[in-house]
Amino acid sequence: MMKKAPFFLVLVLCVIIITCCITIADNEKKTHAPGISPSSEDRGAPQGPGGEFHAVMQEIQILNLVNGLYLKEEQITRLLPLIKEYSCVSLEERTHFSNNEQEHIGVMKKVRDELMAGEDLTAATARSLGQIERSAQEARYSFVQRKEELAGKALAILTENQKVLVGQYRPCIAPQRSTTNPERIGQSGSGEFLEKVLNDARSIPEEEYPRFREHFLAETKRMIILHEGEEKAGEETQKLGETLDRARKLNDKEFELKKPELMAGIGPGKGTVTSSDGEKALRENLEHFILSERAYGILKIRAQGAARH
Repeated sequence: MMKKAPFFLVLVLCVIIITCCITIADNEKKTHAPGISPSSEDRGAPQGPGGEFHAVMQEIQILNLVNGLYLKEEQITRLLPLIKEYSCVSLEERTHFSNNEQEHIGVMKKVRDELMAGEDLTAATARSLGQIERSAQEARYSFVQRKEELAGKALAILTENQKVLVGQYRPCIAPQRSTTNPERIGQSGSGEFLEKVLNDARSIPEEEYPRFREHFLAETKRMIILHEGEEKAGEETQKLGETLDRARKLNDKEFELKKPELMAGIGPGKGTVTSSDGEKALRENLEHFILSERAYGILKIRAQGAARH
């Protein structure tokens, strides 16, 4: 008699397999053919409860990000084939796991029945379980690698400022002011913007500075609250106010020497995405909003409109 397989291990293997195949297969109904206008296909096909609402909601969220990025025509032209290829890989992934779903379910039913009978797993069942687990993991790793390669190519097309905005984006229905202001887009996270803030603070007459300071900190706090919460906003705006006050007290020579330190004090890491959490948010937003099939239709319309003008 073969050694009894630990019950917990069997459950873990089953969960891994379910995660790799059934979850992906459940999303197959969301597949859209690349190149089709996102709205036209949704409205022409049967929708489940809330299906059309979800589709329109996602399009609005994509538009709010795309409108804020101010992508150039050349960028859109380079992104379109990557989005199309990414969509094809996603479809291939869903199809692969969907095609193997019945085989996987069959093996797990054998595992369930043998455990239900209080028996050891037979050698054949244990071997089949191991095989489908390895197969699912290998397939998933392959698809993840292909998607990450395409995501890397898409990131290379975006400017550093656009990457910051993609990473910081929070899905919304009403456009956020921070993603509809061209000056904010062009300068977001850049040294040029931070230096301008400090120079403005230094050049304002003494009698006007308190009003400038109050207004600037209030606007900054409002935006930080949207993304990071009230407590973080209070800490950041207090530090920002202290930095502005310090910059005003320096003479020109001292200011030039201290400028890098002061700019760093305005907000750590605001200009680049370096933390693991930031990298994760950037990749997730890129794949969900820029490399999505609905984004393909939206960007293609934009490219066609730009070409006509």
